[in-house]
Amino acid sequence: MYLAQLNIAIPKYSLDDPRLADFVNNIDHLNRAADRMAGFVWRYQEDRDNPTGAVSPWGPAPIINMSVWQTPEHL
Repeated sequence: MYLAQLNIAIPKYSLDDPRLADFVNNIDHLNRAADRMAGFVWRYQEDRDNPTGAVSPWGPAPIINMSVWQTPEHL
């Protein structure tokens, strides 16, 4: 049995807004770090590594992050 987590965020500003630059500039780094963590099983990805372009039923703004882990402690 695994644990799946799903986060859906609707940013207050567009992703090209300078106020979100730190977040946007670190997404790839954080994803790579998570991929190497003990207990990591899988995460949602599109053709590219960065999930900020995912299409959703809520329109183009949401950021969707989904991952699967071996245990709650690993997450």
